[in-house]
Amino acid sequence: MALYFSYNQKTYSKLQFNKQLERVKSLGFKGLFFPVANANTIGHSTKERKRLPFWNMIAQAKSAGLKTGIKLQCFQNRVLYQNDSFIPPMNYLGVTYVPKSDYYPVCPNNPDGLKTFYNIIDLIANNTFLDFIYLEHFRFPFYWEREELDIQNRIPPFCYCPFCVTEFSSVVGEIISTGEQIQSMMPEWLEWRTEVMFSLLLYIQEKVTHNIQIIVALPPLSLIDLPFTTGQLPQGLIEEGCFLSPQLHHKVKAKNLAWIEDLLDQYQLDLRTHRLFPSFEYGNAKEFEYLAKLEKKYSGIIFCPLPDAM
Repeated sequence: MALYFSYNQKTYSKLQFNKQLERVKSLGFKGLFFPVANANTIGHSTKERKRLPFWNMIAQAKSAGLKTGIKLQCFQNRVLYQNDSFIPPMNYLGVTYVPKSDYYPVCPNNPDGLKTFYNIIDLIANNTFLDFIYLEHFRFPFYWEREELDIQNRIPPFCYCPFCVTEFSSVVGEIISTGEQIQSMMPEWLEWRTEVMFSLLLYIQEKVTHNIQIIVALPPLSLIDLPFTTGQLPQGLIEEGCFLSPQLHHKVKAKNLAWIEDLLDQYQLDLRTHRLFPSFEYGNAKEFEYLAKLEKKYSGIIFCPLPDAM
């Protein structure tokens, strides 16, 4: 039961960062989460290491008595879309996803996306400074901040790319080539999708050492909708030892903060667990104080300040 701060900085100064760490501690935070978009962020590039020495910052935070975690962008990658050979996610009609904002989803079965994912996991898995790995976009594509879930949908919106269809065909022992075939096998399709995500989670757990805790981000959907829409099976993730992090960015519900409490209460009731690690945005001190009062009910809370909030 503790408050954590999502830290996103473009430049680094050791002295300035020390001051920021003291500020974070004075506000009652127990740790920091650092966003990781790609391998360059964590020192794969000499240029990046000089500009933003990622591991030095984590060690510095640990020396200041703070816990540390990383927020890993798993299957969301703008850079891959710049590659002409990259195949974006597809809907059941074979139409590829066209990004209309800053969301660039990658199918969890796409070889390019998997290569990036495995590379980052290998780079971070044995770091002794880390307490948490936060898996963001660890799911099949669904842009929950902009795209409402249509309850009339009979099949999930994404993904039906060649990699998905080929893999599913090998699992069911039948050549699948149309959306109608998949629709007729929807129970098998949904089960296969959850198994894809579990196999990726097991890969992480095999690589991770030093008792690093794994947190899986969830879109703020009802629990019954998550396996259908994202391939995430919340109860199964808990049974595998993960924490669940509903991303309760209240701007989605027109800043109705009571909605946050209602959804979290429903999660706790349905899952019968306290292994929730919700993620909140806040824009001012009043919002922060309101949300911070929820601290004792959950394993932890991650705060993502909006510009000028801190």
